[in-house]
Amino acid sequence: MSLTCGPPHSWNHLLSELDATPGETRDAKTEYISRMAATKMPEPQSGPQPGRWVLSHDEIRTIVFGLMLAMFLAALNQTIVATALPTIGRDFRDFELLPWIVTAYLLSSTVVAPLYGKLSDIHGRRAMMLASIGIFTAGSIACAVAPDMIMLILGRGLQGIGGGGILPLAQSILADAVAPRERGRYQAYMGSVWVTAGLGGPVVGGILAEHFHWSIIF
Repeated sequence: MSLTCGPPHSWNHLLSELDATPGETRDAKTEYISRMAATKMPEPQSGPQPGRWVLSHDEIRTIVFGLMLAMFLAALNQTIVATALPTIGRDFRDFELLPWIVTAYLLSSTVVAPLYGKLSDIHGRRAMMLASIGIFTAGSIACAVAPDMIMLILGRGLQGIGGGGILPLAQSILADAVAPRERGRYQAYMGSVWVTAGLGGPVVGGILAEHFHWSIIF
């Protein structure tokens, strides 16, 4: 290609083309150089990713079954007490503080529920789930052996501290263990726990309080 012929503006155009390096384009009007690096995007890997656990269906079923038992424990506790309240009031001869048996549990469980989410991110889901079940069990024992209404209310508050972590932690563990496309099916299983507790809890609570002793329901 000869540079001795043609008008001067064509020489500038040819020089700008020769001056450009591979991977660069020069605009004749603005003289800006834009680099277009040829980068190849990595293809998404198929199959299990390194460093991630892959659970089998049997393991997932075992986890979900354990979560359902824990949720049934907390759900039944909220429904079984209602029908036993009149019997508890007659036994302690105190009907003024009777609503606090339910209120103490609801207040304490509502307050601690967000805390369990943060603590589970720090200490792990399993550790916090076991801690919440342990606190719930300790509160249940305190309620069963309560000598008066005040101790029963305090025991219900301790029980709510444990029960307030069971429900959110069960949902978090389910979300970690089950893929999103299969999560709806297992959520239906979780919903059946609430239906069973709602139907059977009042009946069982009334039978135990009427024919045995109200402390058995805890």
